[in-house]
Amino acid sequence: MKVLNTILTIAIFASVPAFSQVEKPCKGGRPQKDAGLIPGVVIEKVEKGSGAEKAGLRKGDFILSWSRAEADGKIDSPFDWGWVEMEQAYLQDVTIRGMREMQLKTWNLGQKSIHVSTRPNFSGSRLRFYTTCEKSKNKIQCLQAAGEQLARCREEAVSAWLLEQAADLQGETASWRKADKIYERILSRGQDLSPLAVVDILRFRGSLFWRHEERVKASEYYEQALAQSRRLGKDNLLTVQSLVLLSSASWYLV
Repeated sequence: MKVLNTILTIAIFASVPAFSQVEKPCKGGRPQKDAGLIPGVVIEKVEKGSGAEKAGLRKGDFILSWSRAEADGKIDSPFDWGWVEMEQAYLQDVTIRGMREMQLKTWNLGQKSIHVSTRPNFSGSRLRFYTTCEKSKNKIQCLQAAGEQLARCREEAVSAWLLEQAADLQGETASWRKADKIYERILSRGQDLSPLAVVDILRFRGSLFWRHEERVKASEYYEQALAQSRRLGKDNLLTVQSLVLLSSASWYLV
C-alpha cells in the first residue's frame, strides 16, 4: 500500500507542471526551515453586507482567537474557524482578535452571520504552494499534490484543508465521485486530525452525496459526523448542527 501511495503521489506531481516548480516544504518528512505555517487564519473574502463587513473585517486580516461571554478559544486552522461561525450563527455576539498590517485588532460581530472565506496562515514555501495552485489551470490536481506533499511533512491539518478544497471543486464536475475518493484519503489519516476537522470532513462528504441526490449515502456520513461530534462534549453546537443535517437527510428517506 505504501508503494502504491508513493506511485500515486509521484503521478499527481508529474501531471501538474506549475506545482513542480515550487520548492518542496520538507525533505524526508521533515519541514524545511523556511516552510512556515503560523497559527491563525487569513480572511480571503468578505461578503458584501455581511456581519463581518459591518464589523470592519477585510481581506488579508489575520484572525488568531475568539471569545463570547465565558467561552473562548484559539484559531489555529480554518477548521477552528468553522466553530466560530457556529458560535456566531447560533449564539451571536462573538468577538474575534487578530492583526492587520502588524497592528492588533478586535472585531465584534454583533448579531449578524459572518459570511467570509478563510485559509490557513501560510508563509514561506507553503504560501508559494497555495498561490501557485490558485493560479494553476489544473487547480484541483495542484491542490491534491500540495495536500499530499504536506501530509508527508506531517502537516495533517493543512494537508486536509488543501485536499478538502480539491474535493469541493471536484464535486462540482461531471466526475464528482472522484471527490469522494479525496475525502476517503483525508479520513484515512483521521487519527492525526482534530475532532473538529474529522467532523467537518464527514459533513462535507455527506453534503457531496446530498447535492447529487444520493440521500442514503449522505445520511451515512452525517450519522458518522454526529457520532464524532459527541466526542467534543455533551450538547455542543457541532452536535446540534450535525443532528439538523441528519434529520434533513433522513426525512427524505421516509
